[in-house]
Amino acid sequence: MNYAPVSGFSRKLRQRAISGGVALALGILLAAPAIAKLPPPTPEQQQAAEAKKAKDAQDAKDQAEALAKVQDQIAARFGKASGAAAKPSESQHP
Repeated sequence: MNYAPVSGFSRKLRQRAISGGVALALGILLAAPAIAKLPPPTPEQQQAAEAKKAKDAQDAKDQAEALAKVQDQIAARFGKASGAAAKPSESQHP
């Protein structure tokens, strides 16, 4: 049984895939030398990067602590509200 592909669609799809692959390969080849030629950071730049990392880590820790505090407050409110709501319903149904 001869099976003929749908004319036009598969050819266009193949052409787009090939052109996309070629474009990607060219992009990688053109970007690689630019990345490889970057000079190493100076000691001052390294210290600044380490200080920024430490500051970011401290900020993340502070935010996590603040989030935990707010979550605890909300949980406490929810516990009080559900406890208050449960008491009238228990007294109404003996």
